Amino acid sequence: MPEPSETPLVATVLPNVEVARVVFEAWDAGQAVLPLDPALPRAEIERLLALARPTHLVDSDGRHARHDGVPVDADTAAIVCTSGTTGAPKAVELTRHGLFAMGNGVSQALGVGEGDRWLACHPLFFVAGLAILGRSWVTGVPVSVHAGFDLERVSASPRDDGTTIVSVVPTTLRRLVRADALGGFRAVVVGGAPLPPAQRDDAIATGVSVFDAYGLTETWGGCVTNGRPNAGVELRLADGDEVQLRGAPVTRGYRNDPALTHAAFSPDGWFRIGDVEIGRAHV
Repeated sequence: MPEPSETPLVATVLPNVEVARVVFEAWDAGQAVLPLDPALPRAEIERLLALARPTHLVDSDGRHARHDGVPVDADTAAIVCTSGTTGAPKAVELTRHGLFAMGNGVSQALGVGEGDRWLACHPLFFVAGLAILGRSWVTGVPVSVHAGFDLERVSASPRDDGTTIVSVVPTTLRRLVRADALGGFRAVVVGGAPLPPAQRDDAIATGVSVFDAYGLTETWGGCVTNGRPNAGVELRLADGDEVQLRGAPVTRGYRNDPALTHAAFSPDGWFRIGDVEIGRAHV
């Protein structure tokens, strides 16, 4: 029997812990997910649903089929909505092939193995949080999911949850360092904004390994670790200053927007990031 060419797209409007359950169930069933922020105004949620056109919605009232939904390509794992820098919403299509490449590439870069456990304290409707679930699902390394970032809960997580790796942004890293709360973790992954060298040194001084990650929603999150592209990712400078990426974790394009998709890629298939600095990236 031939493999199906399409699969359902399941949107969620739920708190973090419930989102994780739905995401794992959907991926196990070969379906794609579209996590949405439950704190958004209802009008904005409806706007994003109209943009991405999921086939199903899971909210506090259960799972519902949507009459205007359109299935996605069978290799789609997730659609993540982002406003980017323009303020216009974009629905980024991320593939299963890219999910496996990201999960294995990040795990290899961090030396993740037996005895490790991820802590997800990011919102799962952002790629930074969803990618943590993806790494767990791909590699089998377990994950604990918190409702959000709570300094006391995160500090106690190695003891209470058995977590060894936490992913944060520079602001929350600063709070953890000041509270002397990193000691229980083996590693901390920092992304979302440039990490000042002094702040990196302060974290290392606590005894934790620090991994500086760079990535976008369009690259399944972090795809460059400590300045080096992860396995399966290529990075180049075009015309002297335009950073471009290529590889399995890179988006297929933008849902229902072929013009935006076309503009995002170079003629030879590289994803255009633009004129940006990627820390200590080796190009």
